[in-house]
Amino acid sequence: MWSEIGEVIKAVAPVFTAGAACFGAFIAYKGLEKWRVETVGRRRIELAEDVLADFYEAQDLFRWIRSPTAHSHESEGRPGRDQDPDDLRQHRDTFYVPFKRLSDSAEFFARLRARRYRVIATFGPDAASAYEDLHKVQVRIAVAAQALMRLRPGSSSERQVMREEKLERDVWEGYGDPDEIKNIISDTISEVEKRFRPEASKGMAKP
Repeated sequence: MWSEIGEVIKAVAPVFTAGAACFGAFIAYKGLEKWRVETVGRRRIELAEDVLADFYEAQDLFRWIRSPTAHSHESEGRPGRDQDPDDLRQHRDTFYVPFKRLSDSAEFFARLRARRYRVIATFGPDAASAYEDLHKVQVRIAVAAQALMRLRPGSSSERQVMREEKLERDVWEGYGDPDEIKNIISDTISEVEKRFRPEASKGMAKP
């Protein structure tokens, strides 16, 4: 009888071994899957936090870029400045300042814009619309500042006066009421918060 039991044990042993191996593989797979989900989730949270931080910084930068308060040294490097007559030099210096501030911030805006590819890959194409809105604001300010530098001050033409006022509303914060550029930036920030704040909040430490 014992010999028969031994034969049975020998016969079923491989089955138990295979079963244990399969169970171990299943546990390992579940552990790997959990790690993958946690890693992807952590990356989404970190990316959402980075996006929020980028846009908050951009909002502050635009306030600085569009601030009418300027220092004389900010216009010293303007090309052709020494060749301008005094009245034209002062006029061009005024509108060169926001243009230079935009140029000085180019590295930040390039880094911000480059991040949109990760945003698209992680959250989908619609999540990148805020980047386009911010880029349009950059271009609009730069174009307005350059156009104002090309205009000669003192024109009595009603058409030019209206054009200058429109351009200055784009360049200076608070110059127009409503401030269209400021409102676009504010709406963009609100959209970014609505989309990415819930994801970023998942990273908050639990009590």
